[in-house]
Amino acid sequence: MSNEQMKNQLEDQHMDESQLNARRIKEAWQVMTLGQKIEYLWMYYKSRLAGALLIVGAIYLGITMYKGTHTEVLINITVVGGNSQQVEWLEESFAEYAGISPEDGIIKIQANLSADAEDSTSKIALATLIGAEAVDVLVCPKEIYESYSGQDGFMNIEELPEADNLDISKSMAKDALLLGSDNILKKEEMILYDDACAVIPVTSKNQDMAARFLEYLQQCS
Repeated sequence: MSNEQMKNQLEDQHMDESQLNARRIKEAWQVMTLGQKIEYLWMYYKSRLAGALLIVGAIYLGITMYKGTHTEVLINITVVGGNSQQVEWLEESFAEYAGISPEDGIIKIQANLSADAEDSTSKIALATLIGAEAVDVLVCPKEIYESYSGQDGFMNIEELPEADNLDISKSMAKDALLLGSDNILKKEEMILYDDACAVIPVTSKNQDMAARFLEYLQQCS
């Protein structure tokens, strides 16, 4: 037996079980490959690692929820028959026009309602959204606008806070802005139908920003 082996044996005799295990693990660790080290850590510490992942996930979820409840919604836009793939474009385009930065708040766009005026599911969903004050601007086909216009549910465009910046002569009625076939939403394939109308429900919580969006539709078309 070499002097080194004798030395190690003497040291082992003076160690308790936990110290011996720690020493063996250290010696084994030094000769392990990276893959073996990962496998070892997962085998012996998977419960702790899983717990840590759960804690990190819970913290991330909490931060996300906190931001969601403390982020101001600047405007809720519902585009009936809208192209969901163009939602991000519309958000960015309007934000640039209105000078909105991420720190100011968020722009919410709903684009999953059918443009079919006879679709009962979409009619109920739209009525629910408007009743819940979750629509600041509604873009829809003329036929859908006409089905609601007799209920006095839309703002008079001439009475809007930013009415001076709007060309009222392009309105098809006091409560609706008519968008021609060359409007920006049609050009960018956000909508596919002609004779689109833009209106502001009387339940709108963000009338200033809603009026700014109508201005955007006029100026950019």
